[in-house]
Amino acid sequence: MVVRRNQVADLLPTLTANRSPNVAFMNNNLNGPAEIVAALGPRRPMLGLVFAGGKLDGEIVRAVGPYRRPLASPHFGEIDGTITPRLKRLVNLLNEAGLRAKASTNVVDYLVTHAAGVAAIVPLATKLATEPKGVSPSDEDLRLAAAAIRETHAVLKALGHKVVPGSLRIAAVMPFSVLALLFRRFLNSRLGRAACARR
Repeated sequence: MVVRRNQVADLLPTLTANRSPNVAFMNNNLNGPAEIVAALGPRRPMLGLVFAGGKLDGEIVRAVGPYRRPLASPHFGEIDGTITPRLKRLVNLLNEAGLRAKASTNVVDYLVTHAAGVAAIVPLATKLATEPKGVSPSDEDLRLAAAAIRETHAVLKALGHKVVPGSLRIAAVMPFSVLALLFRRFLNSRLGRAACARR
């Protein structure tokens, strides 16, 4: 079932009534898993993320991705960070489907980091969605997005989260001009264009 993160709360009663011991949530999440655990308990949910994008066109979901060569390997994990047999089965299944998934020992931090990154770039994507097709982001807007990603990482650390994957920690010392260039490349990609699509 495809739902947005802000629709999960409405779905939880249905999942609570379902007797399956395994429920995999694939979305980023700034709030952490507390709401999911309260509804399903700590043992049923697994968490993860598949890199994709899209929009709702009437009753049809128009999606871009997953990719043969994803931007990064999607991480999946248990809420408590243990590597369990069912997690290994899920990751193997996703890999057989070509998603290059990895088992994670800190999937909660991974999802919070991803959600914070999305929050940093959404204002720019929203602005571009209102511009005529083909308009590129300005240098000033890209610098603002770069500053936002650096600030969100500082907030995550202050809240006790790790920035995951560790490769993203370089954003704290990377020159703004380089971060801005990376944002420009992302926004010119298929996934970036999907993020900027009118909804």
